[in-house]
Amino acid sequence: YDEMRNNLPVGVTLSPEGKFYLSDVGYCRAHVKKIKYNLDERVLAEYFPVERALQGMLDLYAQFFSVRFESE
Repeated sequence: YDEMRNNLPVGVTLSPEGKFYLSDVGYCRAHVKKIKYNLDERVLAEYFPVERALQGMLDLYAQFFSVRFESE
């Protein structure tokens, strides 16, 4: 959290106790990733469509646990 505290995005403030508000944590993490690693999660998500990623995850679970998933 120190990395996030040192790179607070504009408009984000800490509580009077110096803690993050729960609603800001995800936004601050994404902000640090963008600054530190030049990683934009929205751009990265374009390479992993939800349907395809979900199917891949289910395929892995089916293989590891010898189960079968069926859609209704």
